[in-house]
Amino acid sequence: MKNYVRMSIGALLILCSVIAISSYTQTVNAHANNANDAEQLIAVLKKKLSTIKDFRVDLGITIELEYLNIPDAKAQYYYKAPNKSRIISEGFGLLPKQGIGLPTNDIINVAHTAIISGYEDYEGKKLTKVKIIPTDESSDIILSTLWIEEKSLLIYKVTTSTRKGTLDMVFSYASPEQKYGLPRSTTVQFVLPQFALPKSLTGDLQKNNRVQKDMKKEVKGKAIVTYSNYSINKGLRDEVFNEKNNK
Repeated sequence: MKNYVRMSIGALLILCSVIAISSYTQTVNAHANNANDAEQLIAVLKKKLSTIKDFRVDLGITIELEYLNIPDAKAQYYYKAPNKSRIISEGFGLLPKQGIGLPTNDIINVAHTAIISGYEDYEGKKLTKVKIIPTDESSDIILSTLWIEEKSLLIYKVTTSTRKGTLDMVFSYASPEQKYGLPRSTTVQFVLPQFALPKSLTGDLQKNNRVQKDMKKEVKGKAIVTYSNYSINKGLRDEVFNEKNNK
């Protein structure tokens, strides 16, 4: 009887060990599969965006910032692959650089680790939630989360944590530019430390004693950018990106 009990306990311990190892293996495999699926999705997304060789677009910009009234602005944005860009507008400079053009390029085109962290229904669409962590420790971006519709390969939402603050971006699309992954509008909500704002604005704030007393260390804001009159893959010349050329 004692031998039988010992054998039963031994068998039970072996069974528990097998279950634990199996569960651990399944967890590791699940994370590996999620990582592989995420990288495959990012690779297909990058391939789609690589069809954009250059484009020009008119911007309408509305900025809402705590403590300040900022007039709406208009601008022209120029882009040429792989990394040339230019904005032409007087007084422009407050909008976070991730908020216009191809804001996800800085996220997906650097060495990173990616994993699918879930799924979400959004305005009748099923979005895949992908977390991306740059592997370069000196990167300004710490963590980004992209909500991607796999069917259309369109990014509808992005949340990015940087060393200067946080950005939440929401994109809307319309034909014909959506086939390139280019948005019709972008809404950017951001939280930035005061030192990250342009000096021209912080100088104005410091002159206002009442505002200066009320100001927090972090400033919240929102920027709404609308895009119109896209001109895509028409062969922009390099001279367009010369700061001395204002044409």
